[in-house]
Amino acid sequence: MKKYDAILVHGRGIFEDGSMPESAYVSVQKAVELWKEGIANYIIFSGKWTYKLFEYIPPKTEARAMAEYAETLGFDIEKAILEEESETTVHNLLNVKMKILLPRGWKRVAIISIPVFEARMKINTDMVFGKDITYDFFSCGLHFPKDREKAYEELEQKKINGEVKKTYEGLIPGDHEAILKKTNAELAEKKRQFNHN
Repeated sequence: MKKYDAILVHGRGIFEDGSMPESAYVSVQKAVELWKEGIANYIIFSGKWTYKLFEYIPPKTEARAMAEYAETLGFDIEKAILEEESETTVHNLLNVKMKILLPRGWKRVAIISIPVFEARMKINTDMVFGKDITYDFFSCGLHFPKDREKAYEELEQKKINGEVKKTYEGLIPGDHEAILKKTNAELAEKKRQFNHN
């Protein structure tokens, strides 16, 4: 059995009452299943909540909600590592790499994925992790109704060809400092535009 330093679960959203979308529950279930199989001793739960959230302030972060749910599945909460600052997917990866993985000298990560989002996640992960961290995706197996899945596929391709390509233009894989600087500037501009609408 291949061993990893940690299993990584990205936040999928958080509602006003602290509950999560189905994708988050299924992702956590897969992470706990792998943890029970012994592929890693720790699970990293990553995410505050999206910067687009303005109608309410959740009672807890995505990371904390996921960790609490994992505990109900038999996961040892002492083996949870929470990253509770990220407001975007790229910042999830940046914070996990810079604040959790590198300081601990961890180099192998099992990432829980959702099939329809995997292509974009691979680009983001390859750029942020570079050669510093190796990873494998473990699909949680979640599929959406056919029309919704198709809509997601089209939107994902649009994001890859648009904002993702723009974000990494001129940047070197693994240069997390440069990526952080650029994505911080992009996030500040997105927040400014979002607050004006």
